[in-house]
Amino acid sequence: MPQWDRPVEDTTGTRGHRALHDAIVAVGFDVEDEHAVGRYSIDCYVREAHLGFEFDGPKHGWRSAKKRDSERDLWIRENGGIPIMRVTDRDVSRRSELAGRIRQFIIDNEHDIADRRAQGWALV
Repeated sequence: MPQWDRPVEDTTGTRGHRALHDAIVAVGFDVEDEHAVGRYSIDCYVREAHLGFEFDGPKHGWRSAKKRDSERDLWIRENGGIPIMRVTDRDVSRRSELAGRIRQFIIDNEHDIADRRAQGWALV
């Protein structure tokens, strides 16, 4: 079922989302919460790096949710040019490791920021 056919679940106020937001800020980046990309929104978006971060709560472990998340991430990447890093409760409980993963994700994707931004400019 497409995201727009389901009730929107605002995760901005959840503990996990706040922890993810704070971890990205601690690494040194500004964060936009619930950034719209086409019909979707990204939990945390870093405009400077043109990257998205999603917090996955307990329901995201279900097979159907994993499939939906994978399809959603692919759509956002192909249409918005935004790679998505997914973060779980376990990740946010290990703040120093999470900071390292965030830094590495940004480094791994910095080489093509301009191309990705141009690809998805109309949606972002």
